Amino acid sequence: MARAISFQAKSSGGNQMTNYGVDFNGELFVNPQGFDVPVAFGYEHRQEDGFNFPDAFIAKGLSSGNANQPVSGGFEVDELYGELVYKVHQMLDFTVAARYSDYSTFGSTTNSKFGMLLTPTADLKVRATFAEGFRAPSIGALYSGNADSYPTLQDPCDVNAANFTGNADGTQLGQCLADGVPTGFTQPNDQIRITVGGNPNVLPEESESFNVGVVYQPSNVPGLNMFADYYDIEITNLISSIGAQLLLNGCYTGSDPAYCGAVDRLSTGFVADLRDTTNNVGTLVTSGLEVGGSYGFATAYGDFSLSVDARSLDTYDRTLANGDVQMAAGYVLGSGRNNFVDFKMNTALSWTMGNMFASATLQHFGEGKGVANDPPTMTASGLVTEDERDIEALTYLDLQYGMVLPEYNATVRVGVDNVMDENPTYFPETFANDFDPAYRTWGSMHWYANLSVNF
Repeated sequence: MARAISFQAKSSGGNQMTNYGVDFNGELFVNPQGFDVPVAFGYEHRQEDGFNFPDAFIAKGLSSGNANQPVSGGFEVDELYGELVYKVHQMLDFTVAARYSDYSTFGSTTNSKFGMLLTPTADLKVRATFAEGFRAPSIGALYSGNADSYPTLQDPCDVNAANFTGNADGTQLGQCLADGVPTGFTQPNDQIRITVGGNPNVLPEESESFNVGVVYQPSNVPGLNMFADYYDIEITNLISSIGAQLLLNGCYTGSDPAYCGAVDRLSTGFVADLRDTTNNVGTLVTSGLEVGGSYGFATAYGDFSLSVDARSLDTYDRTLANGDVQMAAGYVLGSGRNNFVDFKMNTALSWTMGNMFASATLQHFGEGKGVANDPPTMTASGLVTEDERDIEALTYLDLQYGMVLPEYNATVRVGVDNVMDENPTYFPETFANDFDPAYRTWGSMHWYANLSVNF
């Protein structure tokens, strides 16, 4: 019986990239301050092509999985770039760079970078950079075929939904009534089928970024290296999608009636299709501080190396297609399974002595606030918030010990991951899970041993 109702899917897909170019570099001239002016410039050509041909059974939506349409496409790009370093003093130099790109899909763009490097002492460097950037849409963003998706949504025509737009007795009003949604309509499953896919009219993302940092390498402490960087980035024309919930809200609450063109309903009231394909929507502004360092030293008891990398997230504000601003820094988002806790840190200590080696690594997540769908959102009518769940700080400790056996070309390792048996915060609002997937699963403490031999 199983053989009679099953099939062997035969799908194919692939990507191909062809590129070539020519690069030049050298000293352009000696400036009035007596320093050489190095320069680099060149030309590059790239062609990308891709295709995805799902099994005909899948393309027709006859399988038990999501339907997926066949598609193929590609683009070409020609680029010219140049970079110049101008030293005005032994302690100060500037960098200027630019890249011109001509895409067959959307046209041309020019992006520049300006940098400064100040070296007040042999041990200390101060750097600052302002840069323009862009991210061209990928083959998938441009040409991926229509496919099914089943996100968790609140239908404004559903009498049981928190955003129901009808009367208290369940009668429909406005666009829900115009679409023929019957009185008392309920959506028994909040995972509603929608259509996602590429859009050949998508334009590139554009960005402006500012970065300033310091690097300290004290000559009186060999092996010590420390750095700190502050960054501020703004990205416009984000390559994303409007969002199925925004499309529903915009249509049925009347905030954007144009979105109704993306929604089809059956006579029974159920959503027959909702088209949420790739678009350029909104902006993203993020800033924060990154600090870290490393220190290597030798002792009579072996060689040690310590490294630390930490990140403090200050802002992560995204402007949506409808103008709402979501402030995600410090939050863990359930439906999107995105983790934006304020502080993260990785620390590693390694040791070697003869043929023996060992390591201890720490992975730390700071505290956060968990919400089912969206972080605090500034709308035209004010700040909108959801119920919050405290996400506890977590630190994972992993230990490993090993030995090299040169006579056998072998290495033996034993170790324990998550030594303290830390479990994630219970977070049932996470989509298809009960904890945020940025953390390790329940009961993730385990030990291992392995032997590897080269021959």
